[in-house]
Parts: sequence; structure tokens; C-alpha cells
Amino acid sequence: MDKKQWSENSGFFSTGTQVFLVMAECGNLSEASSVLDMHPSTISYHLSELEKSLNLPLFDHSKRPLKLTSEGLNLYNELKYHFSSLNVRVQKLRQKNFLKPIIRIGIIESLSRNLGVHLIEKLSPLSNEISLLTGTSKRLIELVKTQTVDIAIACTKKIDESFFAQKYLFSEPSVLALPKEPRFEKDFFTWEELRFCGLPFLRYNRFSGGSEMTENFLNSLFIHLPNRIEVDDGGVMLKLICKGIGWSLVRPATLVQHPDLAAQVHFCKMPDPVMQREVILIFGKSVNPELVDTVETLSKSFYEAELSKEFKKILQQK
Repeated sequence: MDKKQWSENSGFFSTGTQVFLVMAECGNLSEASSVLDMHPSTISYHLSELEKSLNLPLFDHSKRPLKLTSEGLNLYNELKYHFSSLNVRVQKLRQKNFLKPIIRIGIIESLSRNLGVHLIEKLSPLSNEISLLTGTSKRLIELVKTQTVDIAIACTKKIDESFFAQKYLFSEPSVLALPKEPRFEKDFFTWEELRFCGLPFLRYNRFSGGSEMTENFLNSLFIHLPNRIEVDDGGVMLKLICKGIGWSLVRPATLVQHPDLAAQVHFCKMPDPVMQREVILIFGKSVNPELVDTVETLSKSFYEAELSKEFKKILQQK
């Protein structure tokens, strides 16, 4: 038994058992001392204590090098069998761990700090390596298409169904976010009031899924809103609203991700009809279906258990 092999599995055995197994193979204190990294006198002490506790002579101490007694040989063979079996099992577990998949996930910015972190936490034990990339829905689709990520959590309906597959995760109602100023401190606004409120409508960048969804929604209602500012980050959007630079339609996930900024913004129900953001799972058709199902389950349960509750909590503190 070499030193490396012994040290890898020695933690499963008591010190007395470790000393006995090594001495049975080495036969002399000097070699056993090197394998165990233990002083010879300490080895002699543990052997003596083990023999006393078992009330059995394990070695013939009258001979050099030490020889096992018949009782000691029987015990050695039994322990050696278990040690060898354990070594095989440990190696198989290590090999299984090494073969765990590399998981690559893309996620929209507004869900990255909560759902994204949750996915890393839950998927790490199942993977050999895990990476999380954030971006707009358009960028995430490209990342899936180029196989830079395996799965993307996005909010777009424009996907190439010949290459991609998708699963619905959950929907979020958009809310109206305005500066905390006396003129905006009410719980309902009409589109007409918003058009002439004196502040521009803050849009998400035209390449983002949020912008695509908002533009389609407003166009379907034939609503045109004054606009001259575009951003692609929910935190920046809330900061601009806090400073009284404009107003916007935001998603609950953005408020949950930036609770300090949310506390400085007045938000309320948007005019009917309420715009819903559908969050979907996009993946290539060759991606492991077990991984897809796992991410789907984790995302849906996190939304129900955490995101929706946090949003309700923010509403109550308003």
C-alpha cells in the first residue's frame, strides 16, 4: 500500500486500524512511520492499545520484522477486503463527479441577481462547471444559436422554431413607475394623463425583449408616447425615475432586484389593459431534456416561492 493510496482513504478508519493495516504490510516501524507520517513510538503505542482493546495478540512481537499472528492475519484479510472495496467505490464516485456536465445558462438582466443566483446554487452540485451570462433577449437567442449557452431565460416570442425549442415559465404584470412627487402620488393614471404629464417615457433599448414587447403593446393600442431616452438596464431605469427624469413601465422582477431604488419610486397599476411579460426557456433541440426539465422546475418554483412574494411585500411597503 503506497502513501498516496493510503492517505486518500484513511479518513474512513480509526487511528488504531490505520496503524494496524500499515504495520501488517510494512512489517517494520521505519517504513510504517513514513507511510503514516507518524513517529515510531506513537505507532507502537496505538498497536498496543488496539491489542488491549480487542484482547487479541495481533503481532508476534518476539520476531523482527513483526509477523502477524493467526488472529491478526484473519483480521487483516477482512479489513483489507473492505479497504479495497472502499477504494474502488471512491474512484467510481470521483469518475462520476468528473463526468458531470458543464452547464451554460443565459438569462435576462432583470432576473440575473435573484433567479440567476438561485439556479447556480441549485445546479452547482449537478455540474462539473457552470457559467451564467446575462444580456438582452436578442443577444441570448444568438448565444443559444451559436451554442455558447445551452439554455436561455428570455422574454421574446421571435424564435426560429426549426432550430430552437421553448417552454413557458411564468408571466409578470407590468407596473407603472413614476417619480415620488406630489403630482404623481395617486394609484391610477389614464394614458392621456401620462402623455401630458410633463416627463418623457423611458424606453428599454430597442434591441431588448422588453422594448420589443412594450412597442408591440403600445402600437396595438395606437398609443404614442414622448420619448428621447433609452436604456438597457433595469437599475439605471429606476435610478432615472428616482431623479425625476422620466417614467416607465417596469416588471416586478426589476423592483425585486433593486429594492433600495424601488423604495424611492412611486409605482401603481398601469392603465388597462395590463401588459404581461411572458418569461420563456429557450434551448437548442439537442440539449439534454433532463437539464431543461430541471431548469424549468427550479425557475417556476422560485418565481412562486420567492419573486411573487417579494413583489407583494414591496407593494405592501409602498
